[in-house]
Amino acid sequence: MTEYVAISTTACLEPHLPALQSARVLALGVEPSPQESLPGKIALATPGAPVFLIDCNTFLPRGQDALKQLLEGRAVKAFSYAQKVLPLFLALEIYPFPLFDANVAGQLLGHAQGTGMGDWVTLAQRLLGLNLHEFPGIIEEALTLLPLREALVARIREAELTKVARVEFACVMAIAQMEHVGIAFHRERLLELTQQMEQESATAAKELQGFLDDSEAQLGLDGAASFQDVNFESNQVILELLQAQ
Repeated sequence: MTEYVAISTTACLEPHLPALQSARVLALGVEPSPQESLPGKIALATPGAPVFLIDCNTFLPRGQDALKQLLEGRAVKAFSYAQKVLPLFLALEIYPFPLFDANVAGQLLGHAQGTGMGDWVTLAQRLLGLNLHEFPGIIEEALTLLPLREALVARIREAELTKVARVEFACVMAIAQMEHVGIAFHRERLLELTQQMEQESATAAKELQGFLDDSEAQLGLDGAASFQDVNFESNQVILELLQAQ
C-alpha cells in the first residue's frame, strides 16, 4: 500500500508548505465530494516527497486560503483530465494555473500522429508500461501523473508542438471558467455575424462548385445542375478540391 501523509487541517499542512511551494510540478488526483460540487479529497504528489492526502471535509473552509495559495503558485499543476475537476476548485475561487492536462496532451499527440492515444490510464500503459486498475485511486493517479507528464512533454517537444500545447492548456482554464460563470454576448451582433457567415459560406460553396466535374452534378426537376451530395462543410473535401486544381 502506498504511504501518504494525511492532511485534515491547516496546521497539518503548514510544515510541508515550503517544500510544496518550491516544487516545479504538483500532480493532483481529485475525488469530488458526495454532492460533486466541491473537492472531497485531493492527493498531491511532487518529486522527492511523500503523497499528501487532503481531506477537504475537515480541511475546508478554514484551509481554503492555504489551498488557494498553494494551487495558484508557480508550480505546474498536473491533472489527468482537468476539465472534469476544475469546476470543483472554481467553486472555491481557486484557479490552479499554470496547468498540464494529460488528456489534452494525449489528444494533441493523437491528432498529430493520426492515431488515438486514449485516456490517462491507457497513456500510462502505452508510454510507461504501467498496468493500472481500471479505476485507480487518486493517490495512484497523482503518483502516475509525475512520470506520465515527463513522457508526454518529451513527445510534445519531439513533435514540435510545445507552443500549441501551451495554448491548449491555457484554453482548458478559460473554457472551465466560461462553463462555471457563463459568458456575456451581444445577441443582435451575434445574429448579424451568423447571417454574414451563412452568406459567405453560400458564396464559397458556389465558387467550389466550379471546381467539380460535370459528372458529379445531378440534374434537378428544372434541369439545373446541383451538387447536393457534396459536403462543402468537410475540410477534407475542400482540401481535395483545391489540391486538384
